[in-house]
Amino acid sequence: MYLTSSKRILDQSVKSPAEVLLRKKMPNPFQTIRVRAYGLLNNKETVIFTTTHKNLHTSYGVALGYEWIKPITKRWEAYYGLDVEVGRSRESFTEIRTGYDPDADPYSFWERSQEYSHGRNIALSPLLGVRFRISERIFLSTELRLSHTMTWNRTGETYETKPLEGNMEWQLQSKVETTLDERGLRFRPYTGIFLNYKVW
Repeated sequence: MYLTSSKRILDQSVKSPAEVLLRKKMPNPFQTIRVRAYGLLNNKETVIFTTTHKNLHTSYGVALGYEWIKPITKRWEAYYGLDVEVGRSRESFTEIRTGYDPDADPYSFWERSQEYSHGRNIALSPLLGVRFRISERIFLSTELRLSHTMTWNRTGETYETKPLEGNMEWQLQSKVETTLDERGLRFRPYTGIFLNYKVW
């Protein structure tokens, strides 16, 4: 079994998710079954005077796949295969600020507006990769993927208020929500350089 570290080397993406990839050799030594899990949490909050901005982005998923291995030299080997992946994602931008009421005290209440997107996806991903053997147990690898993805997105906006004083709950004033289904191809020529460790 091979364990791929979630740490990446020379990662070019700030929001690149961490991944763990497990490989198990089949009776045929040039074939492996693979299970890949990934996750991302990106949370940022900025406060400017009485205004707070919050950005939250999370995603996670799992993929099950199969690989065929083609040795090149004693240290190099290529592989190709196919992953079936399912995942979920959530993204939101929230702004909290003091509200203005011309008929009362200029700053008599808080207002909170939020834009959000919740998504579910399933993907079929052919892949092609190469591995370099450093030792009997340690490898470096990288791969490219071409994903045919189906995505179901729910997006919306909300606006809420509550009194400036006290511990009142937020009151919903307006809400708009839409759903969107998408299909498309996504080519990932560079997914990172992974450190692999052979467990047994």
